[in-house]
Parts: sequence; structure tokens; C-alpha cells
Amino acid sequence: MGRLRGRVAKLTKELEGARRRIAELEQELDQARVDPGVWVNARFVYEYGLRVRSGPFAGLEFVGDAVYRPDLADGITAKLLGCFERELHPSIERALARGYSTFVNVGAAEGYYAVGLAMRAPDSRVYAFEIDQDRRDLCREIARANGVEDRVELAGECDPEWLAQLADECFAIVDCEGCEIDLLGPAQAANLSRSDLIVELHDFIDPQSSSTIIERFSGTHRCERIPATPRHSGEFPELEIFGWKNREIAISELRAYPMEWAAVTPKPAESS
Repeated sequence: MGRLRGRVAKLTKELEGARRRIAELEQELDQARVDPGVWVNARFVYEYGLRVRSGPFAGLEFVGDAVYRPDLADGITAKLLGCFERELHPSIERALARGYSTFVNVGAAEGYYAVGLAMRAPDSRVYAFEIDQDRRDLCREIARANGVEDRVELAGECDPEWLAQLADECFAIVDCEGCEIDLLGPAQAANLSRSDLIVELHDFIDPQSSSTIIERFSGTHRCERIPATPRHSGEFPELEIFGWKNREIAISELRAYPMEWAAVTPKPAESS
């Protein structure tokens, strides 16, 4: 009788465990239906963790809130893969090779660039501007998780006058959702004449965005227009854990329009 009771207890425990697992799977399925992007993020993190796997910021550690809050952080799986905005990787590496000690990130969001730059340049200071308080809080948390919070200075809106008076040469990454013409005026362009910039262009908001930015910097800089290029999920063996639809979600950068950037590099100083 005792042996029978023990077997019943064991089977009951196994049944309870199976029911819990079924409930977890049902919850995951519900989440996938409501927001497949969040489910893809969570599934990827379950398999591979929160560390960026490749690209200029390989080794950067995200935190859980970035995975489950698409309103605060987008393209998380693409960032973890290291393919987010990979069109910019050569320009980022060239700018880092110049040895800047000051970086500026306008539109820092959760801190992928701000924290990544601080990690790549251990003696640098990063000025990160983000108008959304919750995103600033998340950026601060990610900076803390990577041990660079003392070198990432967070603020809200970037004041054009601040850029016009910035004393240091810098590398700036600017994504201000259509405000680039107002932010990067003639005075700012003149002050940044020896600095590198990557500016996300928003001609779909202001048709003059790209031509105006390039004209303002063309006297002192070489200006390269960089168009977005297609992603192919088959390039990433990590995505074999997904079906084909979720593979495409994983590498998506959630762009409503074709994207283009201006990579702005100082011209060599003329020899006398």
C-alpha cells in the first residue's frame, strides 16, 4: 500500500508539473499572438542571453526591461545579433579609430549607441540626449549593467546652442526624428568642423532634410549618403530556432519608410 501511495504521489507531482508547463506554453502562445516581436525577443534571449553577439558593440549587456518593453527599446533581437543598422558599422569603426574622447548621441533611446560607445572607448565621456524619461531611465540601467554609468551623461532635449558651443571635437550620432535641420544649423556645423557625425535623415518628414544637412557640412566634411540595405534571415544561424516568419521579425528594424543616413567625415586639413 505504501509503495502504491508513493507512486500515486509521484504521478500527481509529475501531472502538476506538466500542467504548469502547459500553462506557461499557453501564455507564451498568447503573447506571440498579441505581440510576436516581444515573443521573438524573449525566445532569443532564453536561448542566447542578453549579450550582443557581434558588431561594433559586441559584449554589450542588455537588461530584461529592454526585451519586454518595445515602447522603450526597438529592434532588440537585431541588436543582440549585432546586425542592427549594420550599414553604419564601417563609419562607426572609422570614427572610433580617430580616438575621440567625446561622443554625442542625440535620440539615445535605451542606450545601444551611447553605452556601446562608452564601452568601446574606456577613457571617453558620452553625452546622451533622449526626450523620453522612461527611455532615459532604461539607458541609465543598461549603462549601470555595463559598468559605464559614470561616463554616460544623460539629458533630455539637445539644445542647439549646446552643440554650437561644444568645446571638444567629437563623434556624434544624431537621430532626432526629423529635427536634424533645426538641430544642425550653420553655427553647429561650423563648430563641428573637425568632428565625425552620422545623421539619420528623414526626408519622409521633411523633403529637404538630406540636401540641407549635406550642404551645411560639405565645405568642411566629406558627406556620404548611406541607404538601408535588405536583411536576409538565412545569414544568421542563431535564427534556426524560429519559423521563417519569426526569423524575419527577428531581423526587422520596424521601419515604416526606407531609411538613409549621412556619414559626415572631416576633410583632411590642407597643408600650407
